[in-house]
Amino acid sequence: RIEVKDSEGGAKTFFSFKDPRGWITNKDLPCFYVACNFNMVDFSALNGPIRQVPGTQHKRGKVPTLDDEPEWMKLSTLCPLPAGSVIIRDVRAWHGGTPNLSDEVRCIPNVEYYAPWYRDVADTKPCMTREIYDSLSDHGKHICRQIVVEPGQTLNLGYSVESVRPGSSPFGMSKL
Repeated sequence: RIEVKDSEGGAKTFFSFKDPRGWITNKDLPCFYVACNFNMVDFSALNGPIRQVPGTQHKRGKVPTLDDEPEWMKLSTLCPLPAGSVIIRDVRAWHGGTPNLSDEVRCIPNVEYYAPWYRDVADTKPCMTREIYDSLSDHGKHICRQIVVEPGQTLNLGYSVESVRPGSSPFGMSKL
């Protein structure tokens, strides 16, 4: 339980899942975190479709290495899948990308949602510009009030070279 003072001085209570005894894991809970992936291009076996292993959201134990994984798991790809599709998934299920063997860039923008009883408001980082926030309905503003930057602050957006791990290159391209 987290108590937070709002701008009017009132207290608000938020809940987040914590088990100090370590008896319960997030695998025991109902789905609390959903990702919605948006297909910008048609997924095929060649252009790196998402691999989603059904039924693993409640599985305990370590995720097997690719060498130890059974063939059916390796082949659990979401393809063919047309552009414009939305993949709604419980992020606890084993998932990952597959190699993009095509000559086309395959990007998958996404939106993520946490159940309000799970997320910790103290860890919420601003990710919405003030301009977008100001264009929302009153209801939209209420929902987004914890993710908007403060007036006068800027939000760093987009891709930067600093986000690439040292020694690697953007998009997995080899060095020239």
